[in-house]
Amino acid sequence: MASTKNKMATGQGRIACPFCSNSRTKKTEPCLSVNIDDQGVKYRCWHCSEEGFAKHDEEVVREIFPVKAVAGPLDAASLRFLNHRGITENIARKRGIFTAMRFSRRVGKEVVSLAFPYRDLETGGVQGVKYRCLEPKDFLWEGISSGLWGIERVDVSGFNKSLPVIICEGELDALSLTEAGVTNGLSVPNGATVRVKEGRVDPKDDKSFSFLWKAAEVLKKAAKIIIATDDDTPGRAMGEELARRLGRAKCWQIKYPDGCKDINDVLVKHGRAEVRKVIGKAKPWPVAGLYPANHYRAKIESLYKKGPGKGESTGFSALDDIYTISPGLCVVTGIPGSGKSELIDQLAFNIAMREDWKFAVCSFENPPEYHITKYIEKFTRKPFFEGPNLRVSKQEREEALDWVNDHFTFMDQSDGNPSTIDSILERAAAAVQRLGVRGLIIDPFNYITLKRQESETNEISDMLTRTRQFIAAYDCHVWFIAHPFKLYAEGGGIPVPTGYSIAGSASWFSKADVGLSIARPWMHSPLELNEFGDRVHSMEPDNTTEVHCWKVRFKWMGRLGTAKLEYNPVNGVYSERINWGEVAREIPQDGALPWWVK
Repeated sequence: MASTKNKMATGQGRIACPFCSNSRTKKTEPCLSVNIDDQGVKYRCWHCSEEGFAKHDEEVVREIFPVKAVAGPLDAASLRFLNHRGITENIARKRGIFTAMRFSRRVGKEVVSLAFPYRDLETGGVQGVKYRCLEPKDFLWEGISSGLWGIERVDVSGFNKSLPVIICEGELDALSLTEAGVTNGLSVPNGATVRVKEGRVDPKDDKSFSFLWKAAEVLKKAAKIIIATDDDTPGRAMGEELARRLGRAKCWQIKYPDGCKDINDVLVKHGRAEVRKVIGKAKPWPVAGLYPANHYRAKIESLYKKGPGKGESTGFSALDDIYTISPGLCVVTGIPGSGKSELIDQLAFNIAMREDWKFAVCSFENPPEYHITKYIEKFTRKPFFEGPNLRVSKQEREEALDWVNDHFTFMDQSDGNPSTIDSILERAAAAVQRLGVRGLIIDPFNYITLKRQESETNEISDMLTRTRQFIAAYDCHVWFIAHPFKLYAEGGGIPVPTGYSIAGSASWFSKADVGLSIARPWMHSPLELNEFGDRVHSMEPDNTTEVHCWKVRFKWMGRLGTAKLEYNPVNGVYSERINWGEVAREIPQDGALPWWVK
């Protein structure tokens, strides 16, 4: 491969494999999967299994995604197909549609295909072409599937007149809008090809929404975004995820006429005027807390059949009994040294590992490079730094770092500028749009700059209100860690703090969906004099950690109570506590411990 110093646009697609295609009968079959991201290019052939990775400044070439043609005529078969879908030749040519012969994997030969050019937002040049085989129905790519189709045509000046951007599920739907005289119609590059879990996009498909980030500047300027995905399960799930990432406050939804599931159906069955009518009657996307009763019909049916259920598991059965993870505000407190940050890192790690969630981390007391080492330790279950125990190897470190890179993004606070809640939530919103972030860690509150234009109580109340608005807009779980004010011994021991113990405002208690206190029991034990006359804790230090749940807004999220975990100071990993009484009862006569203790 020739080399280039120019960084390519990001995207993914398939091409004929340069390693094996020349020796095959199906020389043009696109069997090499290629994925380009900010780091470089990953490729793998599904025929010969050749795979590898190349950085942008090494052996990457733009020809790795060749585009054979960017324009051409429309043949009779293509025109008949478009006419059947209500699209005239004039509109198709205006949008750059053309005909080409391309290889269909379904029949193993070249067939007549409609070509939809995808253009670069800045230059207008063709970056990729998506082909829709007419018979049989099939899709394939040349070039980069890098963004929203039609984004380069958006009239940004019209935003001042509240001209909306309309995001459809397919190019034919966007074409239908143009046919009806509606501007700013866009299409996602690959349809609603996402996995759906309980009516929402599975976190494992978060990366399939990278096309939004490439259009972020245009979409950010739009005051109104109408989401016109298909009215079926995948389409509705995609619509929900688009609204979550773009912010529900600026998103609108449409209602299709009976018997129609997309914009093209409306055009074919009811005509151009009805398409304009459907778009004109768009309604604001429901914001959490403002849903009509009918919105909950399916969920009520599920509750009736299955019961209330719970949020996502914390990874610890003992803790799941009192607390599960769902979109909402979780306030976390505890005296210094109790392990607040370490435990929340563990919970984030657990759900990222089990459910593939992505997190944004705003940690004022842990520089990102040090914070990342903690996740590496949890991933490898080995200490990162040199010491008496076997530390992480180079290979383990690299594997763990790749995993952390896929699941966590860090807000660097090293520029010296004051951090306000608005700046934190603005960056978190960008992380939702770009990476699909579902969780945010703010640690701790004490470093956030308040405006000081009114009382601290009102400032904190406003800060938590803004955080809850972020949660409602982006459907995220937020852990907000806050230190308590100085507590004094009562009856000889420092009490475990609650939301009312946090400096500044009772809003910490009232506005939390869940409230947790992290405590190490020995640190709260009464003080007594030892033989040297020193005041020491009555309990011996150990690695037991208690999680006290003092607030639960919804009973399906958990309950008030206490759970105990075990902390390993060598690798920073929390685990379930072993009940040695239960172990003793299961020890056989030969004295061997059960396998699960080993």
